[in-house]
Amino acid sequence: MVRASSSFGWRALLCGALSLGAPLGCGGSAVDSGRSGAGAGAEVAGGGAATSGAGVSDGGTLNGSAGCASDPLGGIDLSVTPRADTNLELLALKYSTSLVADQGIYERVVRDVGAIRLREPSVADIAYFPPDDGRGLLLSLEPEAYAQFRAGRYHAWDCLNERLGANDIQDVSEPYVSLTVRGIFRMKSLTDLYQQVDGIARAESNLGVGDGPTICLTPGETVWHYVFDHASGDCEAGCFEHSYLHFSTSEAGAVTALGVPSSQELETYASYEACR
Repeated sequence: MVRASSSFGWRALLCGALSLGAPLGCGGSAVDSGRSGAGAGAEVAGGGAATSGAGVSDGGTLNGSAGCASDPLGGIDLSVTPRADTNLELLALKYSTSLVADQGIYERVVRDVGAIRLREPSVADIAYFPPDDGRGLLLSLEPEAYAQFRAGRYHAWDCLNERLGANDIQDVSEPYVSLTVRGIFRMKSLTDLYQQVDGIARAESNLGVGDGPTICLTPGETVWHYVFDHASGDCEAGCFEHSYLHFSTSEAGAVTALGVPSSQELETYASYEACR
């Protein structure tokens, strides 16, 4: 089963199909914009022209000003992320409704998975295989915005970048720019936030395709089901061998080992939705 993210098309085009240069994971030009805040200039590495901090240009910057009229996240507390176990934070985020993972869900996942791993050491090295990393973005800028970005004069994203702790801003290849945010966030919400920014035509996760061992989770009202998939065999193309073990946990934390799941149980507890 190939578990692919929707950004594979971009990554394939950028990394090889069109030979557009050196995009994500293939090298690329680093852009140091400081905190990406007001007045932060952009120095383009790899032979690009360096620019000094230009602040807000005379009418030439999209959105006009780097000042934040209001919190773009509506007061969401980001101090909780990233958590100690970012992999299980991604699993908890899957069943949370906010931009960040619900603390109660995260704590239950960490407790349950830890208890299962202690009970069955053979699954101790199996981690969740997420559809994205919750922090890496690939942005397509509109022509004017990209030109301003290259010149160190694009500030429309400053408020959002500063609020999310954006860093590692890379000039991939026109019109693409990548960046990484500090915490672990719901990718759909994150891309929606960036697509609302003037000058950004499209935002997607930078993670591509592949498969691997994973933890499948199906939460119930009190009983939660976990299927650990020890996948193997050409996992870059979709893992053709799978070995499953099924567990359930109670609200109080008791673990029940349910053995190898039946075909019907796999359909219920190891579907693509449960596993990715």
